[in-house]
Amino acid sequence: MMSNDVRTEKINFTCDPETKQYLRIWAARESRTLSNLVEKLVVEAIEQDKKNQTK
Repeated sequence: MMSNDVRTEKINFTCDPETKQYLRIWAARESRTLSNLVEKLVVEAIEQDKKNQTK
């Protein structure tokens, strides 16, 4: 679950232009910023990985 803590850290990653455009459109569909969408996706992936580690 995402924290409501206002202290955040920045991270950069590189992707191809098509991936970035797709993410921008996806974020707009969900009324999110690109950064917020990417954070949501990463948090979900981390939660899934944690579940997989306990198996």
